[in-house]
Amino acid sequence: MQKIETHLESNPPDVIHVEHLRMAAYGMRLASKWTVIWDAVDHLTTLYEQAAATSFSRSWKLIARLEAPRLKKYEKWLVGQFPTTLVISQRDKELFGHDSEFADRIYLAPLGLPLTSPTNVPRDEHTLVITGTLNYHPNVASVLYFVREIYPLVLRQHPEIKLQLVGANPVPAIAALQSPQITITGFVPSINDYLQRATVALAPVIYGSGIQVKVIEAFSNATPLVATSVALRGLDVCDKEHVLIANTPVDFANAINDLLADADLRQRIGQAGRQYVEQHHDLRTTTQNLIEIYERTLNLSGLATIN
Repeated sequence: MQKIETHLESNPPDVIHVEHLRMAAYGMRLASKWTVIWDAVDHLTTLYEQAAATSFSRSWKLIARLEAPRLKKYEKWLVGQFPTTLVISQRDKELFGHDSEFADRIYLAPLGLPLTSPTNVPRDEHTLVITGTLNYHPNVASVLYFVREIYPLVLRQHPEIKLQLVGANPVPAIAALQSPQITITGFVPSINDYLQRATVALAPVIYGSGIQVKVIEAFSNATPLVATSVALRGLDVCDKEHVLIANTPVDFANAINDLLADADLRQRIGQAGRQYVEQHHDLRTTTQNLIEIYERTLNLSGLATIN
C-alpha cells in the first residue's frame, strides 16, 4: 500500500478504478485524497447464497452460509463509501440498488471484449469444451456436475466425443478427471484457439453471479453454446436463437446431441451468438461508456474531465 501511495503522489491520476470486493478496503484508504470508483463487478452475496445451497463442496457450503448474511450488509455499506459503484449487468445493478439510499451511485459497465475477425480454422467434429479458471469454486462445481451427470448421457449416443477442460490451476478433483476422453490443459496462451476449433462450447453453471465471461468468449468465437439459465444471468439472449438453454442433465445432454447432429443448427446458433457480442459487448463501445462514467464522477467532484 505504501508503494501504491508513493506512486500516486508522483503520478497523480484523474480517477482510481478499484476492482472487486477484496480491493474495496484499499480504495477506501485512497478515497481521502483521490477520486475512487469501486468496480464491484457483480453481487457476490447472490453467489454465496447460491453456493450455500448447491456447492459440491461441504466446506464451501459452510463458508457461504456463514458469510452470505455478513457479505450482504458489507456490500450495501460499501456502495455508500464511494461516489460511483460499477456493476457488470442490469440484474446486479438492481440487486445493489434494492433498498439502498445510494442507488443513484450505481452504474452499469458491461463486459467488453476486443472483437477480432472470425477465423477460417476448421472445427473438430467431435470436441466439447468448457473454459474457465479451474480453481474457482463455481467453475469446479460446474465441471463436476457436467462430468458426473451429463457427459455419460452424451457418450451413450456419441462414444467418440472428447471433452476439453481449458483453464489455469486445475484443483486435484479436476486433474483427476484426465483420461483418454477428457483433456485438462492447464494454462493456455489463448482460450480462443480452443473455442475456435471446438464443435460445441458448454456452460453447465449451477451457481454464479454477474456475467459469465466463458459465455461471451464462446459467442465471440461463433462457437455454438449449450448453457444453463444461471450461466446466462444478466444477458438478454433467447433459447434456440443465440444459445441452447438446458437446466437438467437430460435436457443438457439432449441439447448437445441436437447440435452434434445438425451442422446447420450449429452454424446458426454460433453466428447469432457472435452478432449478440458485436451489438452488446464490443470493447470499443464499453470503453467509451466507462470513460463517460469516469467523467460524470469527476464532474460531480468538481474536477476536470479526462484528457
